[in-house]
Amino acid sequence: MPEVKLGSFGELSFGIDWREIGELIGLLSKAKDDYLNYNTEDIQGFYPSKDLKWLARRDEDIDLIAPYSIEFDYRKHSVGVGWGKVKVVEPFDFPHELASHKKSMVEKFERAGKLYKGDRACPRICGFSVSDSGEPEFVVQMARYYDQVGSNLTVDHLLPKSIEVSGEACLTARDWDMKQAGVKDRPPSFEKSRLANTIGVAVGVYARNKKGEVCPFKRKRSKVVAVYEGQWHVPFSFALAWKQGLKLGDTLGLSEMIMQDWGHELAEELRLEMSDFAEPKPVAFCRDLVRAGKAQFFFEIQSKLSAEDLYKNIRSDKAEYVGGLRKVDLPSDSHSPELLAYYLLTKAADVG
Repeated sequence: MPEVKLGSFGELSFGIDWREIGELIGLLSKAKDDYLNYNTEDIQGFYPSKDLKWLARRDEDIDLIAPYSIEFDYRKHSVGVGWGKVKVVEPFDFPHELASHKKSMVEKFERAGKLYKGDRACPRICGFSVSDSGEPEFVVQMARYYDQVGSNLTVDHLLPKSIEVSGEACLTARDWDMKQAGVKDRPPSFEKSRLANTIGVAVGVYARNKKGEVCPFKRKRSKVVAVYEGQWHVPFSFALAWKQGLKLGDTLGLSEMIMQDWGHELAEELRLEMSDFAEPKPVAFCRDLVRAGKAQFFFEIQSKLSAEDLYKNIRSDKAEYVGGLRKVDLPSDSHSPELLAYYLLTKAADVG
């Protein structure tokens, strides 16, 4: 099966009407919950800095903006098989100011059955830069999944008690993190943020059908996940687990850190093996602005199986997804910010 060139869906009938994409981004305003504000206009209000590299595209008279900033665009840079370098530093110390908020949020998520995987160790990005040679460099430390529950996943939930910073009362974790870092118009840098900022991985999946047509897919999230519950989503995504054996001072390639968890998650969510797909292609490293700047990687993979075989073989995983794969179309129900961001990334989105 011939491989599709990265980002070439627009030339291969990706099947997206950009006005409908705009409508779906608008629908994010109706996807607010007790924990997160998905409204892109509100997110722009939180972070009005003109220096942010918003994930955006202009299509004729339509301006499309997803609530992500692009920190490194792999489509425009060749960085080799390692995807960048990673350095390990001391473990994360969750801020005591958010301790009561974390306790309350973990209890709520546990009662709702959303924490069935437990409090796993996760890599947290606490530093990011691009070397003189153009290679992305990441500094990571070990955090816990519940650190994310007590910060990035609930940044818009009212705190049990307001926190005062320099005489100003902070009512949410989003507001507190900005004020403690001394910024007003953007998320704090990874170096200054005190939220969990653990790594998320979102993977676009596509295949050719027996007619040779490219079929990109989406999949419905279940009701017992910690984020994007009940929304259409990329078919494969996960919170990256900590690589066993990593210790203070270690260095490794980003690909080594991500791929150690890839096969397990792929088998769990898609019931397939790594050998069923071509090599993963990194698309972009972003900050998820809905979740206050949390680290988010986007990848895409092409199946060696036909689209028909994927339709037939992939069903509900009984945990994170309900039902099987569905070819991308755009009904007027809720699509996750990650899925909408992936749509924009596959259409050579402009950074603006």
